[in-house]
Amino acid sequence: MILIICTNILSLFICWQDNVKLKWNDFQGEPNSKFKTTLNTDAGAVTAIRTVRTPISDEKGFLKYDIAVCFMKDLSFTTDTTSSELLQHEQLHFDIAELYARKIRERISFLVAKKVRDQREFDKVFDLILLEKDELSKQYDIRTGNGGVDFVQQEWNIKIQKELNEMKAFATYTSQCSCETMNKNN
Repeated sequence: MILIICTNILSLFICWQDNVKLKWNDFQGEPNSKFKTTLNTDAGAVTAIRTVRTPISDEKGFLKYDIAVCFMKDLSFTTDTTSSELLQHEQLHFDIAELYARKIRERISFLVAKKVRDQREFDKVFDLILLEKDELSKQYDIRTGNGGVDFVQQEWNIKIQKELNEMKAFATYTSQCSCETMNKNN
């Protein structure tokens, strides 16, 4: 679970939106080996799936969850602002985070439909799906050579877009995004 608090809220984060793509000027951080992959890379898109559990339950007694995908401008970096291929590669990392946020939303709705109230069951879902996302992101970097293998990158673009479309029922809208309340220390 990630919570972020900041002073210059609107300029530090971008909530994932289907019709908004990243631009190189969104990458405002300094290169940081903590966020680099094992491959040499000229850019890193730092994203977070923000999960907030509302302390008040709904009318049926279920806790409410807010799940947002946030791009963190001040942690994302680039040393190459000329490569549209590299930018597309980083955009797809953001898209992958949204795909897995949708999977979390789907699974939460399934647990609620089954009337599960045990918080540990919800925590297991979050942990498992986030591990799956991290593994897919690693495989994506390896198989595409960090975006350097054009035809493989295109295959991944198509694959992730198809999966996003299949999970469209679990998308959120910009008005529902709350990246501005995140705390980078968690």
